[in-house]
Amino acid sequence: MVLSVFVSGLVISGWVPLVPKQALAAAPTPAQPIVLKLSHSTPPGSPQHKGVFVPWAEELEKRTNGRVKVKIFPSEQLGKAGEAYDLVLRRTVDISWVVPSFVIGQFPLDEIFHLPFLIPVGFEDPTGALIRRTLYEKYLTPINFKEVKVLWTGRTGANVIMSTKPVRNVEDAKGLMAGYPGGRILMRLLQTVGASPVQVSAPDMYTNLEKRVTDGQVIPLEAMVTFKLNEVVKYVTMLNAGGGSFLTVMNQKTWSSLSPDIQKIIDEMSPWAEEIQAKAWAGTRGYAASMAKKSNIELIEFSPAERNRWVEISKPIEEEWAKETDAKGLPASKMVQEIKKTLAK
Repeated sequence: MVLSVFVSGLVISGWVPLVPKQALAAAPTPAQPIVLKLSHSTPPGSPQHKGVFVPWAEELEKRTNGRVKVKIFPSEQLGKAGEAYDLVLRRTVDISWVVPSFVIGQFPLDEIFHLPFLIPVGFEDPTGALIRRTLYEKYLTPINFKEVKVLWTGRTGANVIMSTKPVRNVEDAKGLMAGYPGGRILMRLLQTVGASPVQVSAPDMYTNLEKRVTDGQVIPLEAMVTFKLNEVVKYVTMLNAGGGSFLTVMNQKTWSSLSPDIQKIIDEMSPWAEEIQAKAWAGTRGYAASMAKKSNIELIEFSPAERNRWVEISKPIEEEWAKETDAKGLPASKMVQEIKKTLAK
C-alpha cells in the first residue's frame, strides 16, 4: 500500500525515471503475408472452386503458418477462360486455372486428351492418370508450358451429349445443332457423325439451349450441376468420348520470388491437390447423374454394337490429328504410340 502511494506520488509530481531509448523502441512489426491472386472461370458452386481451390488455399495458409494467403477470383472476374494462360504470363494474376482447349491452336499437344476413345477417362482410373502425368512430364510441360510453374494437372469426366432431342445412334446425330466448348477434335467428331458443331463457351450453354440456338451440348456430365443444365435438356447420351485436360499454373517470377521452404510446401501439396480434385469431380459426376434422374431426364446408353460404330467412325480423326501435328514439328505420333504401349501392358 505504501509503495503504491509512493509511486502514485511520483507520477503526480511529474517525476518519472529515465528509460533507456532502446527500451522505448516499438516491437518489430510482424511480416506481412504474401497474398497470391488465383483466377479461374468456374462459378463459386463448382467442384473446382469449392472442392479444390478453397481447401487448397486454406491448407496452404495453414502449412505456411499464415505467411501465404490466396485470394480467389472465380467466374471469370479477372478475365475470360480463354485468357487464363495469358493472365498468368502477364502476372495479372499469380495463379491461374487453364483449360487448354478453350484456346484453339495455342496448345496443340493437349488435343490428344480429346481424341474420342484413346485415353481411359475416369477421375480415379489409374491407367488414365498415369498416362496424363506421363504426357505432361515428358511432352506438354517442356513444350507447351515451359514458361510457367505447373502446380498440378487434372482431367474432366468423359464427354456426353446433353440435348433437347434424343441421340440414340449415329443417325440421330445428323443435323443436330451441337454446342461444344472448344478445340478441333470435338468439332471434327461432330462433323464426322453429321452434326453441326457450334463453339459455345460454358457460361453461354444454358441460354443457347433454353432459346434453342443449339439442340444439344457436348460437355462432361458434371457441367449439369455447375450450370443447371438439367433445367433446359431432356436427354443425356452417355457418349463417353474423350475428356478435356486442365492444369493449375503459377507465374514463374512469382514462383521464383518465394522462399525455398514455401516452394517445398507447395510442391508437397500438389499430389494432395490432384487427389481432392479427382474426388470433387467424381462426386459431382455422381450427383449430376442423380440430378438428371430426378429431373426426368433420360440417360441413353449405347449398345455395344452402336458404340463400336462411333469408335470406327472416329478412328480417322486420330490418324489425321497425329499427321497434322507431326507436320508442325511436334511429337504427336510418338505420344500416341506411347499411350498404346501403356494400354497394352
